[in-house]
Amino acid sequence: MCVIVRDTTKGIDDTTTIIVSNTPKVDTIRDTNTVGTTTVVCVPVEVGMTAGSVEVGFCGHANNSGNVYTAGPGANCITVVRSQTVGYNLDTLCIIVTDPITGIKDTTIGIFSNLPNPCQDILRDTVIACNGNGQGGLCIPLTLANIRHYNIFIDGTKSAQQFSSRTGCGLAIVDAGYNFQVIDYVDNTAHLLEEWGITSTNTVTPNVNFNTLADLAAYMNTVEPAGAWYVDGLNVKAGNPNSAYRAGSGLQFFSEDPEAATYTVRYNDKTTYTGSLLTLEKGCHEVVLVDTLTGCRDTAQICVIGCITRDTVRDTVPVRDSAIVCVPVEPGLTAHTISILDNCGGVHSGNIYTTIAGTSCIKVVTSDTVGFNLDTVCVVVCDTVYGICDTSTVIISNTPKVDTIRDTNRTETTTTLCVPIEPGMSNTVTTIVNCGHTINSGNTYTVDSTGCITIVRSTTVGFNLDTLCIVVTDTLTGISDTTVGIFSNLPSCPDLIRDTTIACSSPQGGGLCIPLTLQEIRKYNIFIDGTKSAQQFSSRTGCGQTLVDAGFNFSVIDYVDNVPHLLEGLDLDGTAPLEPMINFNNLTELSTYLNTIDAAGAWFVDGLNIKTANPNTRYRNGDGIAFFSEDPEAATYTVRYNDKTTYTSSLLNLSIGCHKVVLVDTLTGCVDSANVCVTGECGIIRDTIIDTIPVGTTLDTCVRVPAGTNTVVTSCEGDTIGAGDFGTWTINPRTGCLQYQAGPLSGTDSLCIKACDTVKNECIITTVIITVTPLPRDTIRDTIPLYGSDKYCFNPDTNQVVTACNGATGNAEPHIVWAINSNGCLIYTGTAIGTDELCIKVCDTITKVCKETTVYITVVPPSDTLPVKDSIVTCKLITPADSNVVITSCSGQTRDTTVLGSWSIDANGCIKYVSGPTIGNDTLCIVKCDTVLNKCDTIPFIITITPRVDTIRDTNYINTTNTVCMPLEGGFGAPVNTTIVNCGHANNSGNTYSTSTHNKVVLRL
Repeated sequence: MCVIVRDTTKGIDDTTTIIVSNTPKVDTIRDTNTVGTTTVVCVPVEVGMTAGSVEVGFCGHANNSGNVYTAGPGANCITVVRSQTVGYNLDTLCIIVTDPITGIKDTTIGIFSNLPNPCQDILRDTVIACNGNGQGGLCIPLTLANIRHYNIFIDGTKSAQQFSSRTGCGLAIVDAGYNFQVIDYVDNTAHLLEEWGITSTNTVTPNVNFNTLADLAAYMNTVEPAGAWYVDGLNVKAGNPNSAYRAGSGLQFFSEDPEAATYTVRYNDKTTYTGSLLTLEKGCHEVVLVDTLTGCRDTAQICVIGCITRDTVRDTVPVRDSAIVCVPVEPGLTAHTISILDNCGGVHSGNIYTTIAGTSCIKVVTSDTVGFNLDTVCVVVCDTVYGICDTSTVIISNTPKVDTIRDTNRTETTTTLCVPIEPGMSNTVTTIVNCGHTINSGNTYTVDSTGCITIVRSTTVGFNLDTLCIVVTDTLTGISDTTVGIFSNLPSCPDLIRDTTIACSSPQGGGLCIPLTLQEIRKYNIFIDGTKSAQQFSSRTGCGQTLVDAGFNFSVIDYVDNVPHLLEGLDLDGTAPLEPMINFNNLTELSTYLNTIDAAGAWFVDGLNIKTANPNTRYRNGDGIAFFSEDPEAATYTVRYNDKTTYTSSLLNLSIGCHKVVLVDTLTGCVDSANVCVTGECGIIRDTIIDTIPVGTTLDTCVRVPAGTNTVVTSCEGDTIGAGDFGTWTINPRTGCLQYQAGPLSGTDSLCIKACDTVKNECIITTVIITVTPLPRDTIRDTIPLYGSDKYCFNPDTNQVVTACNGATGNAEPHIVWAINSNGCLIYTGTAIGTDELCIKVCDTITKVCKETTVYITVVPPSDTLPVKDSIVTCKLITPADSNVVITSCSGQTRDTTVLGSWSIDANGCIKYVSGPTIGNDTLCIVKCDTVLNKCDTIPFIITITPRVDTIRDTNYINTTNTVCMPLEGGFGAPVNTTIVNCGHANNSGNTYSTSTHNKVVLRL
């Protein structure tokens, strides 16, 4: 064509010849068929072209399938002979048809997939768990896109279920947000933008080229400037995201790299999953999947059984202690496996949780951290037969450990003693609580806030005179740390022995236990009836408290294997200390290193001990092994070599009869004396067993019996079966083993058991004291909104009954109404603001054993949200005028300065907010309280401070270039980009304006 441009003033014409050629569009076809088949695939030819010949090539891609592709039959068809390889998008071909007249070539991209033969096995016969609504979800391993070409029949009826990408079924695929996420994209490569479905009603076919994502974003802003498109990594994002974009078909472009293929990317802001969820009613069903593309059918029998409810178990464990916590398991689940999930609330206290195989229980080992509801873990118990899992939420609170301290000092002295306080406690107050004991000594005790107690002792002498509870309370958390203090008053000289009578403990006499260790008693002379005793004392007397060391070894306490450790110090015998500073991961590596230093020791590993095959007392003189461990806590541990057992007291042997025993301290000269009588039958040995068990449980214990085969064991009254006040018992007359069955009441039973050798006439009389304790009371806490409801189910067995502790099954309290239904569930509804306490008990009708639970229910007011428009100064009346209503901030203030501004509340309840120089979101918390009804309502709202529209003026000479920087408000981050918008005014000057980085505008005048 000719284009003529005419100058109307001069009458001159300028003629240009334009030659326009139309090239064929690159089309894409996809072909999917069964392996081992032969098919013919024909490609479309553009209008105006004559099909002359066809060429087949792989476009630079490999033949991944092994299929054979040949030209023909026909001028625009190819023959495909498929191999046995299965897969989608296996091969990418370029099929080129050439017009024999014009020589123009029409290229079609062919993407070929091979289907399996026989059909894919998607479903399997299985059993799934009911989700609590009488239904179960079957996860079909087909994405939302793939399942659309399947018809699904449930028990012969075609399913009308609508599948969603938000089913939560299968592997989660998280999309990046409001953007087009361009997968397998390579920059600086030629791409052809074939189609853009902007919204559901607006689709364009640009057929424009772009080389970078920046080019693509620039083009998109010319078509849809409202999106404010920009590039972030491999994403093209909208600066102004709109949900309408999600309905569009997205971007479709042809890329020459990484492969000649067309890519379609959808605008996304969601999470999709690799599986689709099919809902089935409770019972067994035949599920059939029919592939509408291939005709493949897949059938399975699916049974929905059980209705698993999620339980919540709360337990309280003292710090640095351990406990076993068991979760309830739904009836019918067998062959348990148990696991712990720590992502359902977070584990942050430092506690250690391990499962106990074959049970529904976990072991909790608490850290040093104190607090209520510190950890939330999920315990999952699964049935290995059906694959059904029952998840319970376990909430653990760490309470301070009750410590016991003893303080013994001289009469008429003043001392200060500080109790241990658990880490993390602050702002403490200290009080003294009686603990049920009286102050027998006449001492006076005063405390300060830090947990230190000042003791002014009286003239009264005695051991364990006073027992006090020193309670240190954190005023912020309300947690209390209790220490039991036992106080004794000593005379000027210690009163070690008293006039006493002791039982004959052997045919030779009796043993007087003197409260002095082996090391301490060496400085005493001991006189028996005026004669200095020549007895040799031993650390193995068995008298007093036992201090047991582990043997000829280094006993590594709190050690965890296969964790990095640093060996900082090594001193085996005090002669050659070393600082190796080497790493080891297990005790075997440590013992190997020890043998390189001290081969004579022949060191080896036994459990958590490193032992020597050739023990030597010289090892006791060393400082031991010091190592740094990253687990269980970042700390240095020092372990000493040990090989002995010691006791806190020393045993003085006395013959039958009465004696005067005198102890003389050779260092201080203190003299302590007592009259000690040894009485009793020397052929009888006396023993005591003390134990504690809960109501309704069984205790099995065995008493000591004389050696030999002539022993007969009965009660001291000659019975082998009987009953106490709180339980029944039986005795095995040959073995001396006692079985005690506790009843439903708590208390203490005492039983005398006599084991005698009928030939030697030797007897052992054992007093068995059994204390039956009530079941520990549980505590449940819940918070509900006003007029809201909740419930807690106690899940009783068939022979258990749930009522209130007073026998009621329902009532109206000051703040709630409640009832217990036939399923053992406590249901409650809030009627007023406040907290109510209920006592609920679960009683076994057969054993008569009851378990009590305290339930605290707090009813709170609903929280309102007050929207506030973007503004620099705003005044919002938040309540009608009412003389009873007082409005303040949540902290009680009526004016304050916040991070971004300042505010005040006037007498009418009107909030005036003045913003500062910084943009952002400012949060206020307002509370309005009715002074008559004593009820309050909390109102949080957010004020958004936006940048101001600034005006700048720039004056300069013509034909010059200068740079002007825009002012930014305080709080504005690093600028992403700078754009120039017309604002509705004309460019009257002819100047040019362009933007640069860092918020600059370049002016060319």
